[in-house]
Amino acid sequence: MSARLRRSGVIVAVGVIAVAALSGCGRLMSQVGALTAVGGDRAAAVGAAADDILIRERVQVMQWPQCSETKKAVSCTGATLDGVAITVESPSGSPLTMTITVGTRELFRGDVQPILDEAAGQKP
Repeated sequence: MSARLRRSGVIVAVGVIAVAALSGCGRLMSQVGALTAVGGDRAAAVGAAADDILIRERVQVMQWPQCSETKKAVSCTGATLDGVAITVESPSGSPLTMTITVGTRELFRGDVQPILDEAAGQKP
């Protein structure tokens, strides 16, 4: 790969991040996360899809869920503005599924891929 091509890729990546940061738009960050998820990182895919659901359900988030992966199972934790716990659990296996809970309320249970497809502008 030429230095010019690498430099162009870096400029594009920095531009996307700058636009997201300046706009304050969680939706754009979610779409960037969806692009990251294409690389096969389960934690990134679950995190991006969880962010989309939280935005769609208008959850007032103080700390967006941070995800970690252990033996292909993903766990994420965050908090609402009121300090209520946000948990996201995704078992290992295929298809990739997740359950999002805010406090004791189950907000979502289902497949991750349709959420990522929707964020990328693809219709089901």
